[in-house]
Amino acid sequence: MTTLVQGVKSSRSSLACALLFALAFAVVAVATLPLRTAFEIGGDEGYELMKGLLCSQGYQLYAPVWNDQPPLHTALLSALFRAFGPSAFAGRLLTLGFASVLLAALLASVGTREGTMAALIAGGFLLGMPFFLMLSVSVMLEIPAFAVGLVSAWLLVQWVERERWTWLALSGAFMGAALMIKLTVALLLPGMVVEIVLAGWRSKSEARATTIMRMLAVWAAVTALVVAGAVWFSPGMTFGQIIGNHFNQALRAATAGNPGMTFSFTGLWSVFTVCSRPRWRFCCEPWTVVFRAFVCRLSGS
Repeated sequence: MTTLVQGVKSSRSSLACALLFALAFAVVAVATLPLRTAFEIGGDEGYELMKGLLCSQGYQLYAPVWNDQPPLHTALLSALFRAFGPSAFAGRLLTLGFASVLLAALLASVGTREGTMAALIAGGFLLGMPFFLMLSVSVMLEIPAFAVGLVSAWLLVQWVERERWTWLALSGAFMGAALMIKLTVALLLPGMVVEIVLAGWRSKSEARATTIMRMLAVWAAVTALVVAGAVWFSPGMTFGQIIGNHFNQALRAATAGNPGMTFSFTGLWSVFTVCSRPRWRFCCEPWTVVFRAFVCRLSGS
């Protein structure tokens, strides 16, 4: 019981520090970065802004508006346009908000497990990743998807620390939402599955295998339920349209020899492993993170 109370206090302290850090990042970004510029910052900004504009005017995604991505980000962007009027500035503020959430979720997760210093190091790796600042102020899908995915990871950490199934279900719900922003966030799934398996293995239950399967089933079921809900409200969406278009021959030819973005998100996966790794790998994992961050920087330069 004492350990549980200490864990809750540590989680609250880490969350408070993470929120302050993320708020400072957002303020500095608004004050210094060109959010109001008319120039395109990210390569897909025009495409995402046009989708949001058309949907805010009553058009439906997938038919007649062609879209090869899940619908959640466009739905949020179109709601923002209806409320405040269409502008690139509003869309970029939305992405910056997600970037702040991503930073806060990462710092809070690492801080809960390893303390403030480790959290600041992880935050430094994130801020130093190639393209992170550009993506943080671009109306694109990567930052929102990984922000919601890292919130799911933080909720999973809370479940392990507090031993309440509500946190596990909420983690599954946020992962489902993240997948419905961009499927690339599936890169986080292996680490999170490992975390659930390790939590079940450390449990005091005699039937460990059954406990692990029940934990995985709850998390996966809630994730699938959220995904199914998004599909239900987007009747024109097909997974062939979302997935198939990203593996055709023309796209593979166009992206050959440009691994920078792939290694960038491998770097994000690296800092997430700080949250999900077992304690006995304490001596090995920091060097793994440093190596991956180094490869990430070389590939993005």
